[in-house]
Amino acid sequence: MTHSSLNSEIDKRTICSSDDIPMLEFYKNLFNSVFVSLNPFLRIKETSKFTTDDFWNDEIENEEKTKVIENTNPIKWSEILFLSKLENINQIDIALRTGILGLKKEFENKDYLKELNRILEQNNMLSPSEGCIEEIQQNGILNAIAKLGYSTICIGTEFGDLIETRNISELIDSGTSIYGKNLYTEDKNILISVHWDSFQTYICSTKQNVERIVKEANLEGFYCGEKTEIYWSLK
Repeated sequence: MTHSSLNSEIDKRTICSSDDIPMLEFYKNLFNSVFVSLNPFLRIKETSKFTTDDFWNDEIENEEKTKVIENTNPIKWSEILFLSKLENINQIDIALRTGILGLKKEFENKDYLKELNRILEQNNMLSPSEGCIEEIQQNGILNAIAKLGYSTICIGTEFGDLIETRNISELIDSGTSIYGKNLYTEDKNILISVHWDSFQTYICSTKQNVERIVKEANLEGFYCGEKTEIYWSLK
């Protein structure tokens, strides 16, 4: 599914790019910079009472994001490369997408997935989540937006519908998760977007704003080029 048929009806400044065209083309004349932030893996802290299996049941899933922050540490994709036989982030992305049946058969790679699962099991780690801003990164991104002078943030659906507008500091302090939602400023100059079958978060704005958010929130990833699409790892 893409947004292509809806583009004329939806404000692109509130939604994720279509997955069938380059992201910079989708946001042309709206955002001149898009950073593909790689959602981190999670390592269970030695002090945690939980195991990796516990994070897949309702006891964890229904808890607030503070539980994730308290019990895990974020792990960059670069560390996965260091630990594994996978050669680049494209292979990690393909492995992750293969694991959720998010690719056509001809693009799947079960060898990549097997190697990734080996590393996760050996190191007491969890895969990143798809289609969301990772809970462990939400506060960092919100703080970065606040430092750009914003006090409120809009929370929207994948189709651009506004759910609510929240005070940023109150949203951070509340521990409320914004799992599976898009974020955008009221002036629509900054968009933090996600794609349902992807393990990335997209930071969209001016180059200056994006650079400041990436630095402040310590995000790992890369900037979109003219041909970068949602399924970048297959190109």
